[in-house]
Amino acid sequence: MVCNSSINFPKIPEFVFNLCCVKPGGVCDYEDDLPHSHNKTEIYINLSGDVCFIIERRVYRIKRGSVLIIAPEIMHNCAYNNRRSPHGHYWITAAFNKDDWIGKQLFKDAPDGVVYKNLNADELEQVEALLGKLLENGCDGLENSAALFAFLNLLGSADSKLETAATVLPDDVSLAVDFISNNYKQQIYITDIAAMANVSINTLERHFSSCFGKSPKGFLKECRLNSAASALKSGRTVQQASDGAGFSDCSHFISDFTHFFGITPKKYKQKYEKNR
Repeated sequence: MVCNSSINFPKIPEFVFNLCCVKPGGVCDYEDDLPHSHNKTEIYINLSGDVCFIIERRVYRIKRGSVLIIAPEIMHNCAYNNRRSPHGHYWITAAFNKDDWIGKQLFKDAPDGVVYKNLNADELEQVEALLGKLLENGCDGLENSAALFAFLNLLGSADSKLETAATVLPDDVSLAVDFISNNYKQQIYITDIAAMANVSINTLERHFSSCFGKSPKGFLKECRLNSAASALKSGRTVQQASDGAGFSDCSHFISDFTHFFGITPKKYKQKYEKNR
């Protein structure tokens, strides 16, 4: 469910607030494992699920009530310990930056453009009520504009936990993540990744497991599967998606994709063809 509206604010000629609520259940259809950025501020509010964010070599552990506010053009991605587990959340992009009057309130204690907060039970209940109203009625009208302001004010007043929120990635893991993200479409192997990171395979696997709960090989496979899913969405054939994402064997790709997404590549492609 998505709410798209434009609201005029005194210091921002056009304010676009895009709101999406994802509830657990059905096919896990997230494609945010690869590093990416947005041209708007992103607000993520967790409702359930096992996930963490990687933002510029820092890992943010996410739990119910966790909020991440990420300024435009900051590279980030998600890492899932159990990608098939339920992952309920609100995902918002909004047209403001650190220098706007709204941004100055939300980013006042975060000059680097990343804010992490934990909402208590009462605050999360208020957020769900306000965002539920916006999802139901849209952002037009005085009452709903008031709900939007109340939501932003609540985020601004919530306690920031930035100092205890993140752990810094070890050098070898950071190098490996960058290498995988840039080269996953090529035929690379764990030996290549470990050599580039200047550590042994055992050390790299131990550090990856500590940071993400998965191996470098698992991280590489997830990058390839997410790339293939995007290709299928855009109309590529199963073979094209497999080859383009770096899989050497299409039958293995089909098996891995089905296990990962809970649906075959062919049915996944057909689902989005119907939507188009």
